[in-house]
Amino acid sequence: MCEVAQGGVPLGVLWAKKSRGGGMQWLPLQVHLSDTAETAKLLWDRHITDGVKKRVAEACQCDESAARALCIFTAAVHDLGKATPAFQKKETYPKNRDLDERICERLRFMGYEWPPMKDPSATPHALASQVLLENMEYAKHIAVIVGAHHGKPSNAGYKKTYCSHRNNYGRGHRCWEAAQQEIVTWALKLAGMSSAKDLSKPKPAAQVLLVGLVIMADWIASNECYFPLISIDAEIELDSADRARNAFDVLTFTQPWIADSPYVHPDVYMERFGFHQANAMQKAVADIAVNIHIPGMMVIEAPMGKGKTEAALAAAEIFAHKAGRGGVFFALPTQATSDGIFPRFLHWINSFDDGMAHSVELVHGKSWLNEKYQKLPKFGDDSNIGNDLDVNRERGQVGVHAWFSGRKRAMLADFAVGTIDQVLLAALKMKHLMLRHLGLAEKVVIIDECHAYDAYMSRYLETALRWLGAYGVPVIVLSATLTGAKRASVISAYRGDRVPKFGVEIANNRAYPLITYTDGDGVWQCEVEQEDSDTVIAVNRLGFDNITDKLGALLLDGGVAGVIVNTVKRAQSLAKRLREKFGDDDVLLIHSRLIAAERVKREAELLKKLGKPTDNPERPQRLIVVGTQVLEQSLDIDFDVLITDVCPMDLLLQRIGRLHRHAGRVRPVAVSQPVCYVTGIELDEDFDEGSVKVYGEYLLSRTRELLPDNVALPRDIPELVEAAYDGGGDESLYALWDAEIVMQRKKAGDFKIANPSDREDATIVDWLSTDVPDDPSGKRGECAVRDTDSAIEVLAVFEHGGKLTTTDGVALPEHDISEETARHLARQSIRLPVVLSTVECIKELEELCLKKFPQWQTSSWLAGELFLVFDENDETALGGYYVLYDRDNGLSWAKM
Repeated sequence: MCEVAQGGVPLGVLWAKKSRGGGMQWLPLQVHLSDTAETAKLLWDRHITDGVKKRVAEACQCDESAARALCIFTAAVHDLGKATPAFQKKETYPKNRDLDERICERLRFMGYEWPPMKDPSATPHALASQVLLENMEYAKHIAVIVGAHHGKPSNAGYKKTYCSHRNNYGRGHRCWEAAQQEIVTWALKLAGMSSAKDLSKPKPAAQVLLVGLVIMADWIASNECYFPLISIDAEIELDSADRARNAFDVLTFTQPWIADSPYVHPDVYMERFGFHQANAMQKAVADIAVNIHIPGMMVIEAPMGKGKTEAALAAAEIFAHKAGRGGVFFALPTQATSDGIFPRFLHWINSFDDGMAHSVELVHGKSWLNEKYQKLPKFGDDSNIGNDLDVNRERGQVGVHAWFSGRKRAMLADFAVGTIDQVLLAALKMKHLMLRHLGLAEKVVIIDECHAYDAYMSRYLETALRWLGAYGVPVIVLSATLTGAKRASVISAYRGDRVPKFGVEIANNRAYPLITYTDGDGVWQCEVEQEDSDTVIAVNRLGFDNITDKLGALLLDGGVAGVIVNTVKRAQSLAKRLREKFGDDDVLLIHSRLIAAERVKREAELLKKLGKPTDNPERPQRLIVVGTQVLEQSLDIDFDVLITDVCPMDLLLQRIGRLHRHAGRVRPVAVSQPVCYVTGIELDEDFDEGSVKVYGEYLLSRTRELLPDNVALPRDIPELVEAAYDGGGDESLYALWDAEIVMQRKKAGDFKIANPSDREDATIVDWLSTDVPDDPSGKRGECAVRDTDSAIEVLAVFEHGGKLTTTDGVALPEHDISEETARHLARQSIRLPVVLSTVECIKELEELCLKKFPQWQTSSWLAGELFLVFDENDETALGGYYVLYDRDNGLSWAKM
């Protein structure tokens, strides 16, 4: 370590960290910088995948050893800005006068002067690090990396403070300037460089990934459990290399997954999924993946229920091997669909049988409700310090690593399943975005149900794909009902227009099933021969008021009916009518206005009852499932008959895909042939107001115009979908729809990051200007990438007979609450409608919580939560509305 600068200036008296516990412990700046640099070395050598190292080197225009050196150097100087009067004068928080005075006395004794300073907050140490490096004539491409290590790069004009706040930096004061120069000289030596000229100039893609690495190294090195502080009176005789190795032994990070060579697995589907015979599409996907030289994007378009998930995972393993990636992220439209795929994802990982431990995350706002996720083994927890956790590796466990359990760290786990928001957030201006980019860059990314993302979400998706393309991340896109225009847009976004645009034939190809893929700069297509004969589905019109009678006739001898409607209110009213006729046991309602724990329970029940025959042999004799859009996405469930509200053509076909989905099932005679009944498509009938609000009148009208009396699946899918979006039909309705698309895309640009640049002078300065404010819950960011009205979540509490309970009867204390009870209460969340999410409503709820449940806020599970208390009739008043929670129907409300 560097004890004394050239010219006799001591560095050992500069501090980086002080004890917050009131003791006389600290950590010298030189130690923390050395700890961070040694941690960065281990991250690069042990944790970062070969694919990311290669891409960083390419974006630095150097070899991997030089890229490694740059990583070490930036980690070693990340807190250079702490070697300034502005930082060294900062008081301990909470205040510790004795420690502060001792450090200041040492600094004065060693010759450090305290010049008069102006507004120290104007020169935070991360910014100071960046400005000082540039002033020493280090490239701005490197300086911005250290300047961004607190999660946000500087904005334009950042260098002005060096002149206007010169004393804050110690400018013109020999001791401060000498110390700063010596730190940089030491960092160069540590990185194996002799001068600044030896350091490469990284392009923005490398800058982002290196910032992510420096943040990760700094967070680890700042954890006092791994890198303890020392007494202010102790000799500084610490070996940072040993400290870093010990920290990694305690952390027990899993080693990067090394996917097997595709040539080792001639029958990957049998080995991974137990398929005795893969279908033509699945075989084509694996064959194409094996023969691709440079994996990029693959778009798989195939019918519902034909095994796209397994095909994507097979391709992901092959791509991971070829591109040197160490994991997979599987993105789906909703929390429910993420939960549905999670067990299959775990089964796939467990099939590796590689004897290695792998960390996995379920990444969405309600992951703690998922029992499968909660029951996974836990490792890497701080509480295990001193214990031998190598057993996890020896047994090849798949588990949840404590270090990756935070919202900002979850994408750094080896494998993850989550909502599409987690990909879209990679395009949103938010603090510490670089960690998300690093996590995605380490993986193969699978994006399911790509057709389901509207114009607003698609703009974020396109930007995220540009960055994934810049990182060389293999991306696999899945859909059964993708338009040619959407196919072209995702491929163009991924390639970033680095090469001339591909021919229109790629976008206009109507073959089905179809696989479109890139290999280097080329774009290719494979038209897969259809193996099975078409299934012809009869499409009949049905009035909404006639649904009950129709189901009575169809289910006389039993059967399972799916009824999908476009709004919660419509689902609730229909379910109530159906229960009156068929009884409570034969009707299952599922929508977004249920308490979270109840919704999860119903989703699990749905999958258990209506899944594949091999998994769920005891299918109900009769059941009517009433639900909203969740029933059309990624759920492998099977209906004997389907009734659905009219909706856009691609989504209607997705809903039809749940009809007679599982072949070979014996069905009652009345529903032995696949029939779909559609409401709201009579030409003289107005569309339901709620449906128009959700989808717009143009797409509903196109579906009504184009929907035939019989649909042949899969043959008719591409033609019907393309026709629905071709701009035909009512010109005035089309103009309104097109204007809405333009507005959505423009609106999405407000907080969207810039695209990656290959310009020699490009940096990520200003990259996160006008960012979305940080939010510990992550909800603000997830709202920003979806064009939805702002709504709040509350925890439902019921007060019966003067006693407080949850909806399932668990007693709640008014004062002190145990961790177990608090956690159970946290599962009682429900999202309120927009009319109950106003500022006035929030204020009313806050006053209630402050008055009635102040002690609940001390629980980590309940801190910051709002509670809505229902009376003995399961009613309450809020914001001028009566609010009712019905245990069967969910939440409803009416004006007082």
